[in-house]
Amino acid sequence: MITEQDQNLSDPQFMTLAHMETYCESKFGSLLYLQLESVGVKPLDADQTASHMAKHNLSQEAPFGSPTITPVIQDATLEVATAAHVRLADAQSYTSNLPQEALPVLMAEIPIESYLTPLEKVDLYPLAPNIQ
Repeated sequence: MITEQDQNLSDPQFMTLAHMETYCESKFGSLLYLQLESVGVKPLDADQTASHMAKHNLSQEAPFGSPTITPVIQDATLEVATAAHVRLADAQSYTSNLPQEALPVLMAEIPIESYLTPLEKVDLYPLAPNIQ
């Protein structure tokens, strides 16, 4: 996690969606794995769920520095939000196989879903007032 953060400080731009997903899994996945282990959960399904959840955190990592949404930014928003939605659905598909102890840790997906749903309702316009 620290190595990934250090690398991101020297080059904070994500050139591809895959690079962004790798960063998110390294950063957030480590924290989710640690939290799952702290409640005694170690099965493969929990690791897969945590991995998908970490990658869907990319919807929060995408920077929007300009107050104007260009077609390129709109396309990037669509790509990132779509990937986040797919990862979230994948993570949710594993939760039925997990022990009850894992569920409080995996509630981290709630804010992500709470962000993606309104974002879809405003046609993926990240600067909409109710999205901020």
